[in-house]
Amino acid sequence: MSDRKSTHRFNVLVCPLNWGLGHAARCIPIILALQKRECYVIAAADGNAFELLKSELPELEVIRLKDVQISYGKNGMGVAGLATKIPAAIKVLHNEHDEVSKIVATRNIHGIISDNRYGCFDMRIVSVIITHQLQPIVPPLFKPFQTTVHKWITKRLKQFDQIWVPDIPHQAGLTGKLSTNTADLPKREIGILSRLVLESEASAKVKLDAVAILGGPEPQRTEFEKLMLSQMAALPQYKFVILRGLPAHHAANPSIHTNVQLIAHADTQEFSNIVMSARCVIARSGYSSIMDLIRLQKSACLVPTPRQTEQEYLAHRMESLRYFTTQSQSAFSLDHALESTTLHAPPPLSQIDDHLSSAIDEFITTMAQRTAINENLNTFVPDLGSTQKD
Repeated sequence: MSDRKSTHRFNVLVCPLNWGLGHAARCIPIILALQKRECYVIAAADGNAFELLKSELPELEVIRLKDVQISYGKNGMGVAGLATKIPAAIKVLHNEHDEVSKIVATRNIHGIISDNRYGCFDMRIVSVIITHQLQPIVPPLFKPFQTTVHKWITKRLKQFDQIWVPDIPHQAGLTGKLSTNTADLPKREIGILSRLVLESEASAKVKLDAVAILGGPEPQRTEFEKLMLSQMAALPQYKFVILRGLPAHHAANPSIHTNVQLIAHADTQEFSNIVMSARCVIARSGYSSIMDLIRLQKSACLVPTPRQTEQEYLAHRMESLRYFTTQSQSAFSLDHALESTTLHAPPPLSQIDDHLSSAIDEFITTMAQRTAINENLNTFVPDLGSTQKD
């Protein structure tokens, strides 16, 4: 496939993290916006993120780029489990940086947009990272190392020209202390990121009692599915749907209980229709899911992945702001979710500023400037700028 058609101004590499479907899904509006501005986009992804992009954007060129493999056990991830994965994660980070540098050179890439992949940058060209975790919350037993963790992440983030935070640029935003900028990082808020569009809230007819939206790393995705199935089966008078979050599963969806429909994967339109037709929504408190629910103006009960500190913080923050209710997975009650989900409501879209268009316009302008500089220098030392900082 040709890298750069005559109608394309720049080649852009978009690299979403493969941790559930949220990172890849929220990159879709960015990809579409770049294509609208005559950019040729190549996506580099792994696992379910790769499958989602292939399914949602069949004309998009998607290549495989190995990702960090993270899993949460049945009781979450303990300190020992996390510690054993750190060396492998760092190795993958360095490997993905090397692979990205090769792609930049062989495909004439002019800019990179990485979603939470710290190794996906190249210092010869414009590199942007999307993240709201400038100050992540470490597990309690890792508190003595929190400063070290923050310094390590800050060092990684400084390798990018800009940090796009999908949040609103006033007060503490949605993400609160997670996106606090204490290191003078090149941060800009771009508003919420979601592939979904609220077409007509008033015309949505309630057809389901509840929909459960699954996702995230295994085996917790499966554990959550088992919990939803068991409690839904115990309420045969209600009608439920489970969106399993498995875009690679193309087999027919099993029908285990007459009142529960399982759907392996729903495309954007079907996903929106199902969520809007449900009286109650149950979802993980991943930030991408929260942004999707806000975009659809849909209240929900948020259930954090056990011992995933970011999701626990966001769930409680959303409840304190009275946007969503929350329950822990260990004490989850579907009856209670059905009764309480309408007690809160997400912030109206009129309060959510959208700065994505201006961010992309600036990104393209910077690409043009950087490309002109590189051409003038004639790249006399081709690999000088691609080396990753230690």
